[in-house]
Amino acid sequence: MITLLSGYTPPVPPVDVALSESQTPPQAGLESSGQYTDKQRVIESLGGGESELIQLTDKAEQGVVDDEVLTRAIVQAEGEIDDALAAGGYMTPVADPAQKLRTLATDLTVCRLYDHEITLVYEARCKEAHAWLNQVATGRRSVPGAVRHERGGDGQIRGGKRSMVFTDNYLSRMPGGLAL
Repeated sequence: MITLLSGYTPPVPPVDVALSESQTPPQAGLESSGQYTDKQRVIESLGGGESELIQLTDKAEQGVVDDEVLTRAIVQAEGEIDDALAAGGYMTPVADPAQKLRTLATDLTVCRLYDHEITLVYEARCKEAHAWLNQVATGRRSVPGAVRHERGGDGQIRGGKRSMVFTDNYLSRMPGGLAL
């Protein structure tokens, strides 16, 4: 039995609501990187398995998982995670994510799939995930498996194999750059 909490408002609109003028519509063939979660992880996390996922995604009542709705939710969840990681000084996406990131992505995906009612379990998981990501974004929590950007003493940000120095001279040659 699933206990629902009526009136819960997710922190972001569900994936099947109409988009405002400032939002871009999802593209046909939109694909998730699957970097942090995927369909199988979502199915395994739901108490009702695939039948629950069908209920959450099948707005056209076809009796099957709507992969486009699921993919949009995964892309939004992974994007939220990457945004928090980047704000916290980490390189994204994380090449070899720890189980914590996979669990967060799965929980955030499910949160986006619920319309206006969400189980008490997922309401708590969503709040926990957002609190954890906020701590990452503000630098109060480290992320297992993630690589931080390195700052050199010269102000250059180094990350991965490539690094670039944005000097005044370089920036002045860019379109709209400042004249020296």
